[in-house]
Amino acid sequence: MKFQLVIQFDTSNFDDFDWLIALEDKLELKLGSAHEVDGHDFGSGEMNIFINTNNPQSALATCKKAIDELTILKFIAAYRDFTSEEFTVIYPKNKERVFSVI
Repeated sequence: MKFQLVIQFDTSNFDDFDWLIALEDKLELKLGSAHEVDGHDFGSGEMNIFINTNNPQSALATCKKAIDELTILKFIAAYRDFTSEEFTVIYPKNKERVFSVI
């Protein structure tokens, strides 16, 4: 896989670790073998799910459907080439902040 996609949620008003695990399991089922869920982290006001993929846009489309079924929480999605440290935000499209994983 060439890219890492990160789905990031703000946890300043939300701290349900069990929900994160349930979402991660659901994404793993929905993404199938085309993309690989590579774990998560939780802390510093955010929770992240990491996905290895060759097509970040396709993985995001699948993830977005699954997230919409479970939650009304907003999220940010960004990806990077594994050879780079710089992320490109792909959702929401008008996101104008620097993306980072703490």
